[in-house]
Amino acid sequence: MIPFLPARGGSLDVICGPMFSGKSEELLRRMDAILPYPVVVTAFVVAWAIFLLHRTQFGRHTYAIGGNMDAAVRSGIPVDRRIISIYILSAATSGIAGFLSTLRFTAGSAVIGDPLLLSSIAAVIIGGVSMFGGAGTVIGTVIGALIIAVLTTGLVMLNVDAFWQFIVIGTVVIVAVLIDQSRDLIIGRYEGGAE
Repeated sequence: MIPFLPARGGSLDVICGPMFSGKSEELLRRMDAILPYPVVVTAFVVAWAIFLLHRTQFGRHTYAIGGNMDAAVRSGIPVDRRIISIYILSAATSGIAGFLSTLRFTAGSAVIGDPLLLSSIAAVIIGGVSMFGGAGTVIGTVIGALIIAVLTTGLVMLNVDAFWQFIVIGTVVIVAVLIDQSRDLIIGRYEGGAE
């Protein structure tokens, strides 16, 4: 996360004020008519990610790098190239999300996704991705995102302040991390006792 902070600050310095007006807004409305279903695009991206992670060498290398980078280097995986590819894929999926957000609101902003940072981290952790890498699935992340969406919608329907919503989601993240850590500890003790 640290390498992205200077880039984010630089982009915020360059991008100021409204991004779309006049002809650009008209073009966005026409594109929204062509691509009206963000759920379909999301389903396609999820299916593509599942295939990429579970059926290709790239996916196996990704899990290996996340599990133990030193072992991946020693086994001959081009770690630097894979990490750069992973960052490129992350940027591409972020671009798709930004494009869909722009189509939805017919406006763009460099900080429009800031309130979603905690929710996205919570969704990934609830979905079963280990904080130390090497474990997790795309389906688990989708389920985690649905759980966070239901939780957030419920809090909005109960008319809970936004401040308390962040506290509730942060508590869910902490509990999910504690469960992840205790699960690893229990598995480690069980495997140690089996020897």
